[in-house]
Amino acid sequence: MAMIVLRNVHPCRYSDLRAPDELCAEPQTHGNCFIDSFGNRCTRLVARQGTLRLTHSTLLKDPGFADGVSSDAREVPV
Repeated sequence: MAMIVLRNVHPCRYSDLRAPDELCAEPQTHGNCFIDSFGNRCTRLVARQGTLRLTHSTLLKDPGFADGVSSDAREVPV
């Protein structure tokens, strides 16, 4: 089964990383990374039949300010 996974820190925050930003798959699965049209780091995986476990952990320096909010944002159906 092919899937796109968005589990990484956005590239605009790379300078704030304090630990590696790595996605791990069990069983080990080859993935191709790319940046989507919104600037997100994505990983395309083709998972084998059966159980797949995805884990991710990193450490990020954060100033503690709330993210900006777009009052004209809207939800778009898939």
